[in-house]
Amino acid sequence: MKIIQVLISVLAISAVHLAWAQVSQVPGDLLYDQGKKVFNANCRVCHILKSEGDLTTPYYLRFRPGDFSNQDFWKNHDERNIENAIRKGKGAMPAQPLGPDEIKAVIHYMKIEFKK
Repeated sequence: MKIIQVLISVLAISAVHLAWAQVSQVPGDLLYDQGKKVFNANCRVCHILKSEGDLTTPYYLRFRPGDFSNQDFWKNHDERNIENAIRKGKGAMPAQPLGPDEIKAVIHYMKIEFKK
């Protein structure tokens, strides 16, 4: 019985990772694709995507990281604010070890995916 539970857990985790690695719905936009990979690897753990079935985590409930799908977020944050938060950290979020190209890509992805 324990082996079956472990197997189900491994399969579920694999399915999540495969879904996170899917290529964009923006054909030919390599910057979007790179940004999505960077976001999923570095940001998604805290900035969950409820629209894609991410479960609310205790961290999310405690610290309430920015909700990028909320239009109020975009009224108060431009690319420079987001870049500064990534580079220097903000609130409970520590500075992220991303290079300039990765930051540019993740902001590009965020604007296409979340700023509606």
